[in-house]
Amino acid sequence: LREDLGAPPAEIFSEFDTNPIASASIAQVYRARLETGEEVIVKVRRPGLQKIIEADLRLLSHASRIVETEWPEMARYRPTEQMRHIANGLREELDLANEGRNCEMLAALFPDRDDVVFPKVYWEYTSERVLVQEFIHGIPPTDTKRLEEAGLDRKVLAQRGVDAFLQMAMIEGLFHADPHPGNLLAMPGNRIAFIDFGIVGRLSQRRRSQLLMLIGAMLQEDADGLMAVLLDWTGASNPDLTRLEAASQSFVTRHNGATLNLGLVLTDFMTMARENDLAMPTDLAILFKGLVTADGVMRQLDPAFDLFAAAGPTVSRHMRQQFSVKDLKGRFQGLATGLYGAASELPTLIHLMLVRLKQGRVTVEIELKGMDKLTRGIERAAARVAVGLVVAAFATQLAPRLMEHGTPAFATIGILVLTIGIGWILLLARNR
Repeated sequence: LREDLGAPPAEIFSEFDTNPIASASIAQVYRARLETGEEVIVKVRRPGLQKIIEADLRLLSHASRIVETEWPEMARYRPTEQMRHIANGLREELDLANEGRNCEMLAALFPDRDDVVFPKVYWEYTSERVLVQEFIHGIPPTDTKRLEEAGLDRKVLAQRGVDAFLQMAMIEGLFHADPHPGNLLAMPGNRIAFIDFGIVGRLSQRRRSQLLMLIGAMLQEDADGLMAVLLDWTGASNPDLTRLEAASQSFVTRHNGATLNLGLVLTDFMTMARENDLAMPTDLAILFKGLVTADGVMRQLDPAFDLFAAAGPTVSRHMRQQFSVKDLKGRFQGLATGLYGAASELPTLIHLMLVRLKQGRVTVEIELKGMDKLTRGIERAAARVAVGLVVAAFATQLAPRLMEHGTPAFATIGILVLTIGIGWILLLARNR
């Protein structure tokens, strides 16, 4: 703190409690008060932690490469890519200034909602190793007694919490990825506050559209829609479509009509994907983790909470917006712009190709998968033929002449050469 603040804490803050109010693997959190009177939290990264984590990440990255190389059946789970996501997330979490930026970016997604609260960041005191934020007075969602004493509606809190999470993840593509009970607070007026933004997830527009379609398919018990999303995620996989169709139908039937436990649904979903040789995109791992965590918190607030049912209005509303006339018009305009750009380059490309044809400089590259194996096979076959010809020639031409001389040494040499030649041919055949 002295190094990053430039002075002892007692000279920076009017109050500073040296007993941490929270302690985790990366940082500790202290309560303080600024000279201007605002209550704040001071988050401090543990000394020497970065070197330890970087060493661990190097070991894990090496291990993931070994797994991908030595166990081809594991390669479809993309361990090295998963490891890159983990490494990037940990490096971002080590930078407390980045956590402050995450907080402000998420807060900017809710400019017109006062029921979702984010703490203010005090940048004049914040650095890579120290973060100073507004202290949020709230009640943990697990403290049922205090929630009741404060007169808060737990069902409303649960609904607002999931609405906020879905807006972040499904609509905006930037979301709080660790919404456990310690990172959510209930406030007067049934407001919900998010704190601790070390881990955030990001989803592309295409992935968000797929997830909206997935949730819509599950809400409507649409096995074909579920299968369509899964096929979009297959990547290089080549699944059995008949088997996948049956698995999708079985999945929606199993989870039809009852209050859904998201943890069990996602476990079943991942099992279905694995059994059909489908590898989930790596950017979904952090989302699924966040969804399961959020679902657990909302169930603590409201034991009858059903995330899929609660998500219904949000999904329906944004799917209507996504496929509205205005949105489709924008997409068609974007497509037309792209096609116009490609068409404008077409005359130049045709002219260049004609010039190359005249000059005889057009080259064609063809890559045949497995050609290296075929080449090695031909080389080994040629070696076997060559050795066979030499041995045959020796046996039919040279050996009789050696025998005519009646010299034991020549006979012995002849038999030895013939034996070596036959052995070589057998060895080559075995290693084909």
